Amino acid sequence: MGKPVAEAQPKPPPAPLSTLVFGDFMCTSLWVVASSCFAEASEYLAEQTGLDELVLGIAVLISALTIFGPLCGIFGGALFNPINSIALLSSGSGTATSHLLRMCGQLAGAIAGSIFAKTHLPEFLQ
Repeated sequence: MGKPVAEAQPKPPPAPLSTLVFGDFMCTSLWVVASSCFAEASEYLAEQTGLDELVLGIAVLISALTIFGPLCGIFGGALFNPINSIALLSSGSGTATSHLLRMCGQLAGAIAGSIFAKTHLPEFLQ
């Protein structure tokens, strides 16, 4: 006898728009703060390991994107790039109003992250 066929898992219901907008705000602000440290992180790692700084910079970027995937999932599929919202809108997924609200959340998150990075990170990271 063959293996039993696994039944497809039902898709979870979509997250409420307020959760998505808040998630877009949070993920974007965290991304802006984190990405302001990428160059310094790769420079430090290059000094410590002797590897090429460009390669380490790409590794830091990929690591951050890998971490942000599940973080965005916590907020029901948050996005931190307005181009993703535009792409989803152009593919017919969602409404124009919901995507505009999400892009506003992303913009507010980018501004908040920039202000936080400017005021709280050490001078050499600014």
